[in-house]
Amino acid sequence: HPRLFVELRPRAVRVAARLGHDLSQHRSRPLGPADLEEPDLVLVMEAAQAAAFRVRAPALANRIYVLGDFLATSPFGIPDPWGCSEAVFDRIFAQISAALERLTKQLEERSL
Repeated sequence: HPRLFVELRPRAVRVAARLGHDLSQHRSRPLGPADLEEPDLVLVMEAAQAAAFRVRAPALANRIYVLGDFLATSPFGIPDPWGCSEAVFDRIFAQISAALERLTKQLEERSL
């Protein structure tokens, strides 16, 4: 299938680079059975994705989270910036970074 391994749009690569992340070699791909064998945590971007994975892997239901749920303030959703301006990509990447920082802090506190 030609869309199985899709590279990021140049706009997303540029925005990530400004934030110190090299995504030039990143390719999206569908999750396979091996990806869902025993993960500690599964992060998705949309509630519909979480619901679909909970059906697909019910044993992992309590390990599947929507990344936006870790934002400090609403709105908690992180929209897909596909086709949007670079300014929108900047805002979305900032939301992703903020959610990951909060998640990291919660995981560190939990492991102490």
